[in-house]
Amino acid sequence: MDILEGGLKGELQARAWFDPASNNIYQGKVSDTGRVIFNARNVKQAALPSITDISAVNIAILLQEILGLERPVYNLRNATRIIPMNALKATIPIFTKPTASEKVPALTEASLESAGWSSITFQLWKNVAHIVMPDEIEKMANVDIFGTQTRDAAGALAASENSQISAAFAAAGGAQPAASGLWSAISSGGNSTYNPYTDIISAMTTIATAGYRPTSVVMHPTGWAPFFGNSYVKGLMAGAAYPDLSQGGGFPLPGLPGVTGFSDFFITPTTSCYVLDPAAAIILGSGPTEAARYRNEAAGYDAFIMRQWLQPLTGVTTAIEEITNVHA
Repeated sequence: MDILEGGLKGELQARAWFDPASNNIYQGKVSDTGRVIFNARNVKQAALPSITDISAVNIAILLQEILGLERPVYNLRNATRIIPMNALKATIPIFTKPTASEKVPALTEASLESAGWSSITFQLWKNVAHIVMPDEIEKMANVDIFGTQTRDAAGALAASENSQISAAFAAAGGAQPAASGLWSAISSGGNSTYNPYTDIISAMTTIATAGYRPTSVVMHPTGWAPFFGNSYVKGLMAGAAYPDLSQGGGFPLPGLPGVTGFSDFFITPTTSCYVLDPAAAIILGSGPTEAARYRNEAAGYDAFIMRQWLQPLTGVTTAIEEITNVHA
């Protein structure tokens, strides 16, 4: 009898894993590449039908379902540079001084002094979620308990990733300029006292001067509330729909073409606004995702376990700024 995480016991019945480097789903444990089940490159959303017989669940399809359910609630990974990894440990070189030699004469070798390199070492950790289906629940329930637990498991894995990326933002060590004033402050005339764009563009200018492209702004929802409630922002929103902050993937920031906003409840401090170059500031090692199925006949339950390996790390500290005290 095999031992699962969390103390569950059972007989292994099936196992499959997703390789983010190739987008293939393989049969077997992580690193087994002998049998490709299918390519999941085009998995955009979940599409698992309601299951009435738990024995009919195909482990590869369950893995595809978990990946599809997670995708819409990955709130923060698109504000990072994603490194697909099919190994759990790797050292990645990163370019730290993106400047070019200008007006190089013919037959002259460009100087390498303008280049700067560093490296970061990943040792991926795993986040684990369970789906446990006792025989009694399967036989008595008139609702799709398996589908509900699958959605909960996918949401838990995505929330863990969002939380861990959020912690990487807070630990990035970039500059921390204070906001010019509270974005929610109102003057005697009824308009906002301070302009959020003044603070954001100032941070963007500093990052751009260092040689990076600041195209992401990340805040907790309590930071976005005074931003969109600010009269300077409202003036640019006339006739436009407000973004749906409940969906992952980001939204265009009004008044700043090419800049994407991201919102997540795990961002700390809640009073800060992060401005960054997503290709340089935070590097996300995105490792394999594995699903396995167990049956404990003596206890009378089927168990599905999902393991996801990842690690967000700080890339270049001059590619991110944390504007503090944007609201009370």
